[in-house]
Amino acid sequence: MTNSKTVCRLIGWTCTTLGALGIAYGQLGSYLRFSDLESYTYLVFGLISIWAARRRQRTAVAVLFMVGMACFLWAALALAAPTNAWARYFGEQQPLDVLIREMIALWGGGTALREILDWRRQQTSSAS
Repeated sequence: MTNSKTVCRLIGWTCTTLGALGIAYGQLGSYLRFSDLESYTYLVFGLISIWAARRRQRTAVAVLFMVGMACFLWAALALAAPTNAWARYFGEQQPLDVLIREMIALWGGGTALREILDWRRQQTSSAS
């Protein structure tokens, strides 16, 4: 069984770091450029994930799933509609931005789904 609290904490610190870098500097070298909305969104995702990692496992799994799906939709928006007016509020979408969001989505969503399936398997085996 994977440890959802550890993954939640790692995703939380990653997002918090990206948000803080975006607020403090606005960019990280020539690789990442952050708009204000993007920086605060990362910061909120990070703080919620760190908070959830300190709660019950069920809370960590729920937050992992929600943050993972939100990052997936955020990355898909950048890939599917780069000229969309709504997407422009988040600033210019760099390839590394999209890659980081997809990694968070796969890692968070995958861990949450794995925990849910393990829990279901445990419930069905104890019921028999």
